[in-house]
Amino acid sequence: SPHWQITCACCFLPKDALIYSATAYLSAVGQEERAPLEIKGLGIGPKATFSYDELDVGNVFVESAHRYEVQLLNQGDIEVEFRLIKKDTKFAPRFQFTPD
Repeated sequence: SPHWQITCACCFLPKDALIYSATAYLSAVGQEERAPLEIKGLGIGPKATFSYDELDVGNVFVESAHRYEVQLLNQGDIEVEFRLIKKDTKFAPRFQFTPD
């Protein structure tokens, strides 16, 4: 019958924080050209931040240990896995992180 409609569901499952775009086509019997439908979506990644932008420890005596606590926060709507990646630099052995 003329002037009818149908509802379709589209599921969007992004794997990365990127802009996604695709075109779907409707092919109808008796219609010469396919009707395009452009579908766009934005994958949003985690929103992880530190509790400080900068931690200035000031002057520290040689061979003395100071302890500072910094929080790593997930302020986003999705789960995030935190991981410490150690750098191989001259001063890296002078710092210890818990948990490592």
